[in-house]
Formats: sequence, C-alpha cells, structure tokens
Amino acid sequence: MNADIQYFVDGLRRNWIREFKPFENFKITIYLNSPICLSSPFIFFDSILNHLIFLNNLKRDYYIAPTKVNLSNYLPEAVSGHPIDKIYNKENKLVVQSASCGILDPNSKKLIAYIYKRFEEKYTTFGGKIHINQGHFKSYAMQHVYIPTEKVVFFVRGDYQFIQKMLTNLIAIGDDIRIGYGFIRNIKYEKMQEDHSIVYNSLAMRPIPVEFLDEYDDIASLPYRSPYWDRKNVRLCAVPFSRVVFKKEYR
Repeated sequence: MNADIQYFVDGLRRNWIREFKPFENFKITIYLNSPICLSSPFIFFDSILNHLIFLNNLKRDYYIAPTKVNLSNYLPEAVSGHPIDKIYNKENKLVVQSASCGILDPNSKKLIAYIYKRFEEKYTTFGGKIHINQGHFKSYAMQHVYIPTEKVVFFVRGDYQFIQKMLTNLIAIGDDIRIGYGFIRNIKYEKMQEDHSIVYNSLAMRPIPVEFLDEYDDIASLPYRSPYWDRKNVRLCAVPFSRVVFKKEYR
C-alpha cells in the first residue's frame, strides 16, 4: 500500500464505528424539491450511506481522497463493521446488503435534457484563433436523463439511529446535483415489522447474485455491492424489481 492510500485508510480506521445498535427494519422516504438526474438505471441506498460515512470519517480529506480506489478493501474485517445488515454466501464469499434500490413515483417518466458548453468570443480580451472542436475550449452538448419525481423510497434493515444521523448531512441525491438536480426537501422515517430491503412480494429490491437464488425471471451482469463503479463487484444478478425465489438457507 502506498503512502497516499495509507493516509486515508488510517483516517477511516481512527473514526470507524465498530459496534452498532440492534438492526431494525424501516422505510425511508426522501421528498425532493427538484427532479432527480440519473447516470445509471438504479439508485443504491448503501452507496449513499457509504459516501456519508466516508465524508464523516475523513472530514475535509474526503475531497482529496484518490478517485477510483476502493478504500474499503484496505480496511481489516475487525474495523469494517457496517450499519446495514447483510446476507452471506460463504461458498462464493459474496455479501448482499439489506438496502433496496430507490423506488420512484410509479407515474414518473424519464426525460432527456442537454447541457451545452460553447466558447463565447465576445468575452475574450485576446486575439488569435480559438479551436472549438478540440482542446480546452472544445464545445459540446451533453445529454442526461432526469425524472421529475416527488419522492424516492428506500427499504433498509440496519442501525436506525446511526443511519438517521448520517442522513442529516445529505442535501441532494442522484447525478448533477451541482446544477440543482435532486435537492431534498425533507426525509421521513417509518419503522416496520417486516424486512423489505432485499426481497418484497417475491420481487428483488436490489441486484441479487444468482448464487443466492433458486429461481429468477430476469438476470443481467450488474454490480451487486458498493462501490458500484468497481468492475470487480459485477456479477450475474437478478434485475431489481423482477421475480425471484431465494434458496432455502437465505429465506
């Protein structure tokens, strides 16, 4: 491990909480002030929570941490406890966290918007030719998907108070929050008797590797755990909101 990565791992270990209160089942409803922008088909609650935990533990250092490095791989199991419950497949060493994908309003529709970047010659104070087809001043039109939904719902099994505390630092969700998408109006928490975080009414509530399942209607290669950008976390999974049947040992 190089010195740069060791610095951030040490910061995480110093502040990592090792014990959590007994896990509870609950529903989180996030009400939005603006449409949510998506760069992938699903929003993962465990990814949101991990972002908040790392931000809480690393403080300002979080913003200079190395990108595309899975720092949790460097944390020993003794300090890598997590406030969200899990199910294990010991044979394949797979872990699925008890946190659903985001559920949007059923009547909401995906829309397309464009962001344009153009060089404006009238604001220049220098002469010479400006190349707008390449380099720093290149013009572009970026397409992105946004959904005008009133709320996003997650089902979770975990440490209720700790997760509630972490979410006080969440101001927006989704992509392109820097230009106003996904801003949060308020968050509602509801405790529940049953666990709906992984499977609910025989539907997968998140990507579930086929190693956990006896039956499934729809499968695809998907990341099944955080960080979802890491290709090492991609496996053949049941697609969220498709019908599944768990193997007996996981029911």
